[in-house]
Amino acid sequence: MELFHEYKNKYFHLVFRILNLAKNGLYKDEIIRLIENEEYDEKVIGKDFKTFEGMLLNQYSKEANFNFLEEREGQYYSILNNEDSIPLKVRFSKLERYWFNGMIKEPVVQSLLGKETLEKLETALTDVKEKGSNKVIEFTNKVQNDFDIDLEKSTKDFYIILEGIINEKPIIYSNVDKNGNEYNNQLAIPIRIEYSLKDDKFRASLYSLEENRSIMVNLHTLKEVKIAHNFNSKVKREDVLKKLKEKKYSEVPITIELEDIRGAMERCFMSFSSFERNSRTILKNKYEIDIYYYTFEEDEVVRKIMSLGPYVKVKSPGRVREIVIDKIKKAFMFETT
Repeated sequence: MELFHEYKNKYFHLVFRILNLAKNGLYKDEIIRLIENEEYDEKVIGKDFKTFEGMLLNQYSKEANFNFLEEREGQYYSILNNEDSIPLKVRFSKLERYWFNGMIKEPVVQSLLGKETLEKLETALTDVKEKGSNKVIEFTNKVQNDFDIDLEKSTKDFYIILEGIINEKPIIYSNVDKNGNEYNNQLAIPIRIEYSLKDDKFRASLYSLEENRSIMVNLHTLKEVKIAHNFNSKVKREDVLKKLKEKKYSEVPITIELEDIRGAMERCFMSFSSFERNSRTILKNKYEIDIYYYTFEEDEVVRKIMSLGPYVKVKSPGRVREIVIDKIKKAFMFETT
């Protein structure tokens, strides 16, 4: 399987998840719900207009089906005859284990994992420590932050927001934005938490119940956050996600042309790992990439594109290309003054 192949990796992960969940049996509607939540909008993936759902649920001929599941007494079970609690386990390569061992040395990772989980991982990676150095991670293209992060507070806030996401509960938060504006006791539905490796900061996507719009806050600027236990919102997280999906993308994607010099392709996929993308080869070491994004994330997308340096250019839309050119001109004028 090709690295960074969106379609193949996405469906590979979905099959992996369903096979593990099907150890004790899954009903048809449960499998369909899992597929609908994770598959692409384009349902047809096989030849002759076959669907992923149909091939997984054995709705075609034996040759056309995946044959991963078998039906018994109204439920579908994995074909894997494995007595382990997890039939299909993740097996890390040697390089991945070195990477993992290096990552758990990062303070932010240690803080989020907690002592118990950290000790289990360190025990599992004992052979890595004994056989070689774990200093295999080199952070490149990373911004030096001008603020200090209170790891204990950020970790606490992280898990409060995560609790709101898991239990579909609104949160009440107070925040100071980058311009110094204060927002106190704001009511919002938490949508997701993301981490920017380049900026070394956590952000939370929220849906403001007071302004009826999507917003994003940095965890390190939060003054306070708590679960709104006694508030029953008529707006549900599922409704917000459905609404966001309807307005998910700008009218057209941003198309960039990238020359793979000095690891530009790898840095590009790392920077846009949370965005849906389509990529294609146009010449040797030269690629064209479509980036789909929420409209309120456009500034972030532009900033990420510019961070890739001279190895990338915006092909379309013209409006975004002009924004990038204007920013480059302003930066050049600033440096020459």
